Amino acid sequence: MNFPFRIIRLGYINKRCQLYTIVKETSELTEASKFIRNPKNAKSDDFDSLKTRLENIKTRHGARKSFFKPEGKDDGLVFALHAGKKVQGYLTLNDLRWYCIRLSERCVILGNGGIKHVGKTQEDVFLKEKEGDMRFVDRVIEMAQKNEELIEDSFGNLQGDLNFSAERIENYGF
Repeated sequence: MNFPFRIIRLGYINKRCQLYTIVKETSELTEASKFIRNPKNAKSDDFDSLKTRLENIKTRHGARKSFFKPEGKDDGLVFALHAGKKVQGYLTLNDLRWYCIRLSERCVILGNGGIKHVGKTQEDVFLKEKEGDMRFVDRVIEMAQKNEELIEDSFGNLQGDLNFSAERIENYGF
């Protein structure tokens, strides 16, 4: 799953956490826009709660680990943003998953996602693809940071070249 992409800031500079998304070279819409515009996602009982959680991440709390569910067993930064609530001390997860890269408590890159109706993400072709997309973006970002071509400042702003062409990705060995 190799594709050229750009990282784009969502909105203005936020108080607690900066939000970004990706846009694939072959698409006019960002992955975050695709998630929000998906009618199935919008019909989910958890959609409004997820949007509220995202607003709180931007303005009040930052990207606390408790707002995210780790995806996979590796040490990557791919997570699913969820709108789960604590009920009697236990976290209840909902079925709506918004895959993202949590670079830090101050910076999140949103991808796409959807409603999970299966036990494992790998059992759903669409969700597996969206999670895989973010895993690829995570590996590319890791290489850009290692080469000091992409830096997160102390406020969560990304600095450097946010365009990842096919040639640049190929130079990273992907």
